[in-house]
Amino acid sequence: MILIFFSHIYILINRYKNVGRKGALLSNTQETNRNFNFDLLHCAQNITQKIEKYANIQLPLSETLYIYEYLESSRIYNFDEVTGKVPFRVLSIAEEYVANVSNILGQSIDRSSILLDLVKHIRPMLNRLTNGIYAKNELLEEIKAEYPKVFAAVSKTSKTVSKKFDLPDIPEGESGFISIYFAKELENKRKPTRVLITCTTGVGTAQLLKVKVSNSFPDFIIDDVLSIGQYEANKLKYTDVDFIISTVPFKSLPKKPVVVVSALFNQRDRNAILETMDSLKGVRQ
Repeated sequence: MILIFFSHIYILINRYKNVGRKGALLSNTQETNRNFNFDLLHCAQNITQKIEKYANIQLPLSETLYIYEYLESSRIYNFDEVTGKVPFRVLSIAEEYVANVSNILGQSIDRSSILLDLVKHIRPMLNRLTNGIYAKNELLEEIKAEYPKVFAAVSKTSKTVSKKFDLPDIPEGESGFISIYFAKELENKRKPTRVLITCTTGVGTAQLLKVKVSNSFPDFIIDDVLSIGQYEANKLKYTDVDFIISTVPFKSLPKKPVVVVSALFNQRDRNAILETMDSLKGVRQ
């Protein structure tokens, strides 16, 4: 059985390498009354993720379900009977959210890492909808303010899901909860902030500023510490930085945003950097 399983993986990778998603298998497990062992499904998801990373391909849900079937039929897993079961309908709704939100935001979202988290929320959500129970979301207004594009994409998808799966209208509170999972994924994949520190000479004050910036913003990647003259002579070397932190203004503004701060780096300087990051965040979203 194990040999057959590895043969399946080998054929799967070659199939996608040669013909891409056109070679996707149609799963015979897609039955609305089918229940999936959650732990076994999680294992199949992990295997899918490793295949995608190894072969640099993206696999549809049907391939994960085929892997699940191989694991289930192998009987090498001895799961307890009380292990949670996942109805196929729940899995399909979770997949619908991932596909639609990714498409609306124009961003690739790692299905393998978010799908089962969504399943954990969607299953009890369906029970709430069926019984007319509305879970109050205390963070709803904060979610709308902090992640407006994510919330809008999830809300739009919730309308699609309600219609496609014949569900009652999904309330804003539920869309807010679901938005948190997507926000977490997008935060995890966000590029680190890269900055450049400049001053008149590039020596003492800039080095002191580097320490203060690093202490205040430990996630920053500081590409270099140098004088404005050195920067002007090597501009092409620093095209990847997000913005420049400088103790003196530039005579001619570079293409990158410049935050002019004090060498002592006070709270006003920190606020100025946070404002610049917020403006860049708006451009990236």
